[in-house]
Amino acid sequence: YSVSQKLGQYPYGIIMSQGSLQLDNGDYLFTPGKDATIGAYILPNRPLKLSLGFNGESLQQFTGFTDQPAHNRSDLSFSVTAFDVFTYIANFTSQTTTILVGNYAHEIIAVGLQEMGFGSSQYVLDTSLQMPIGALSPFGQRWGDIFQSLCEAEQGLMFADENGIIHWWNRQHMTTPTSTVWSLDYTNMENLESQSTPIFNDVTVMANPRAVARNQKVWELGS
Repeated sequence: YSVSQKLGQYPYGIIMSQGSLQLDNGDYLFTPGKDATIGAYILPNRPLKLSLGFNGESLQQFTGFTDQPAHNRSDLSFSVTAFDVFTYIANFTSQTTTILVGNYAHEIIAVGLQEMGFGSSQYVLDTSLQMPIGALSPFGQRWGDIFQSLCEAEQGLMFADENGIIHWWNRQHMTTPTSTVWSLDYTNMENLESQSTPIFNDVTVMANPRAVARNQKVWELGS
């Protein structure tokens, strides 16, 4: 199987994940109607979790919902593609008639997730770093479009992790120390190699100062 995550040309926005799975179906176990145990449940829009496991350890890789399964009778294989929860979010049109006044971005995101049926244990939201938004009427708009606009305004990231938990990161999240994703049992490892690879980030600032000083201010936000 394979798992891919895709982001647009900018380092902010909504990340949508996709998982692809191909299985040997020589015994027709995954053919609808053939096997009494599982055959009747090979349907689209079913939850799918993918993980890697070895010697008692399991590393979760993906959580999502399946598309239409496909059966190849020539090579007796079964394949299915799954998409994470943002496929559902992107197409959900809001029906709330409440106008949101003076709310921060993370508060608006919480309202949208709650309307779609997500509980507070299913998402983790950073605090917005910008001023509250004056007014927003979500009625008739798709929450995916609203979330994308908020990410662009805040230069934030929104995604579902490998366990299906929805995250909203503000633009300072990556500079804040965080714990590792997985805790591995090193007693199960036969070999471990690592190397220190420097990462170079190039930033180009274009400005037209009236005079060049040793240390000068180019621009400052007034509020």
